[in-house]
Amino acid sequence: MKKRIILIISFTTMMVFTFYQKSISFDLLVIGLKVISTTGTLLSIADLLWNRFLWKIPAKMQLKIYKRPYIEGTYNVELESHKNGKISQVQKSYAQIIIEQDSENISISLNSVTGTSQSGKVDIIRFPGRYELYYHYYMVPKESTQMKTNPAHDGSAKIIVEKNNIILWEYWTTRGTKGKIVVT
Repeated sequence: MKKRIILIISFTTMMVFTFYQKSISFDLLVIGLKVISTTGTLLSIADLLWNRFLWKIPAKMQLKIYKRPYIEGTYNVELESHKNGKISQVQKSYAQIIIEQDSENISISLNSVTGTSQSGKVDIIRFPGRYELYYHYYMVPKESTQMKTNPAHDGSAKIIVEKNNIILWEYWTTRGTKGKIVVT
């Protein structure tokens, strides 16, 4: 949002001084303000292009300036969960996960038959050959009738990514459940 405001202010300043340039006697001031507003506008446009499109260029083409996994998309997943470490009592369910991403942010939302969740801030840790993403989410049941079987709860998850492929996806919740998410 701040970038859009800066872009609008810079563009407006540039336009005002372009139209009133001849009526202002301080030519040096006008030139200085034009340079500042033009520079601000160009930087805002460059930042907008980078944030929306250019950061997705493969790392080799970016001259290794910007390193970040690209995992944006819609994933059909199978959730394998168990409670209190009882792996013999694994419960399976299916969901759809939508990952939205730009050069600065990643947002992860889950939609299942029983509820929906939305991630908070996603932290990215870079290791040689892989990335680990950690995030917190809040799960809300879709219907009040599901409050007993699937009450609202907090959870955290870890995603391991190698070469823009999800290798491992684990989660754990405040209800005492944990498990893995398998992309189908």
